[in-house]
Amino acid sequence: MLLIRYLSNAQPECNNMPNEEKISRLKKQLAESRKPRQQVTLLNDLAMELHPSDPAACIKLAAEALELARKIQFKIGIARSHFSTGMAHFKQARYLDAFAAFQRANDAYRQAGDRWGESNALNHLGLICSKTGNSLRALDYFTDSLRIKEETEDEYGKSNVLISIAGIHHEAGKTEEAKRMIGEALAIAQHIRAEALVGKVLYELGNIHCTEIDFNGARSAYTEALNYFEKQSDKSGIAQCRLKLGRISLETGDVNSAHSILHSAMDYALQVGDKSTEANIDVELAKIEWMQGHRAEAIVHLERARGFAEANQERPLLIKILQELSEAHEAAGEFEVSLANLKKAVHLSAEVNLSETTARLHDMEMNRKFELLERENRLMEIENQLALAEVRRRISSDLHDDIGAALSGFSIYSTAIRNNIMQGNLDEAMDSIDNIGEESRELLERLSDIVWAINPKNDRFDQLVSRLQNYASRICSGKNIDLNFAADTSLAEVLLPLETRSNLFLILKEAINNAAKYSCATHLKVSLNSNEHSINACVEDDGRGFNPNTASGGNGLRNMKQRAALIRASYDLQSTPEQGTRIVLEIPL
Repeated sequence: MLLIRYLSNAQPECNNMPNEEKISRLKKQLAESRKPRQQVTLLNDLAMELHPSDPAACIKLAAEALELARKIQFKIGIARSHFSTGMAHFKQARYLDAFAAFQRANDAYRQAGDRWGESNALNHLGLICSKTGNSLRALDYFTDSLRIKEETEDEYGKSNVLISIAGIHHEAGKTEEAKRMIGEALAIAQHIRAEALVGKVLYELGNIHCTEIDFNGARSAYTEALNYFEKQSDKSGIAQCRLKLGRISLETGDVNSAHSILHSAMDYALQVGDKSTEANIDVELAKIEWMQGHRAEAIVHLERARGFAEANQERPLLIKILQELSEAHEAAGEFEVSLANLKKAVHLSAEVNLSETTARLHDMEMNRKFELLERENRLMEIENQLALAEVRRRISSDLHDDIGAALSGFSIYSTAIRNNIMQGNLDEAMDSIDNIGEESRELLERLSDIVWAINPKNDRFDQLVSRLQNYASRICSGKNIDLNFAADTSLAEVLLPLETRSNLFLILKEAINNAAKYSCATHLKVSLNSNEHSINACVEDDGRGFNPNTASGGNGLRNMKQRAALIRASYDLQSTPEQGTRIVLEIPL
């Protein structure tokens, strides 16, 4: 499996550098860059930094990145450009445009093999479905996204998706389940020191407190969230927190404070074009105007909010607006208009109730999905623990065999040395001492190989190739053997499991060692390549060969065959007397 990593994929929120400083640095790097791929990456990085505060600039930069990425056929660049565009539309509550952009991003990420990007696109598709009242479809997107986040060990992304799923549970009235997920998301966000995530978690916690009519708890959560959003210069987040704080002030009777806070929230929402937050602020301002006897002004606010809700199909918000418009027109004696709004509200409520009924019918299926996901996670943990225990057992066995055999040999040599010295056979004693030195060096090299193979820093295939080539060059030069070593560059980023990497390295090293020491070869060829399903390795010499059917083979040949079986690799040894030896391995990916 090829693992593609790009530095630009790092979450910007995890970096403690101030937003303004990051933007300035990216602009400078972009101005100096002359490489098209780097330019695409920098344009998208800059777009993502600007999307919370300047969505219009984000869209412009993403379009420029997309044009260049298509020209040079840069798949990841294309995907990120669509994603940046989706983020800008989402911040402006242009949900249809955002949904289309995230779908294009999801397809592009999948084609590029970028699981990280695919999971982020799925999460935002779920957020849009949630906003437009399709909770069941949203849950499907969130569940798929969460599975990828856990498979790729993306803690930041996992926390983000847990916040989204908590929102679904909150809307469904499952408060305790929502709180549990919020707690898990907060713990992850604090552990990885992601301030923007902490802000989102606290905002969702404030929503839960509001549902429980715990205004003190809600005010505290929203205020803390506001502090985090202000640090990140997230104007949309600031507007949403101020909206909630203004609503709480209105609910608790502090009308003047509510009026001031809501107007401040509107200023921030207007700056980033966050139409959804604008509409909700208009609804709250309409209440204040109504309380102060300004009916015409209240209707203006409600009609403006209605325009947004209808255009973006935010049905719960639209029902609320229609009901309040009906009451306002009724109070003004405009009964026909009042009745028309009321009928629309009733009709829309019936549609929503039907959807909710359908959702309840699917509630068991939703719960089953969560249970299956949790069960899969538990099984994966158990399998990983069992696999790790088996790897440890085999490493212990290898160490025991190597060290035990060496110590046994040292004991025999030491006895021989003592006897030869007592009998005056100093030349034979020196031969035994030389043998101890040689076996000690071989043992140290074998232990070094085992330690190297289990070190996670050596996960990449190019590191295995480098160590193997160095060994082959060293041993062949000492035997005057002409070495031809070739490895596909496409293998460089392949990540192999510890056991596969360890056994593959030891098999190939044993094959090279046997050819150099025993074959009397003048040429040795080592090749490594891959296809869609496997890695193929071949060690071939032009030495004296042997008959595999009659030769004892010794421990070396037997160990290679056993190691190949452990990693489910096909092992083929071909040798003919005086015609050389060829060992071929095929390791499934």
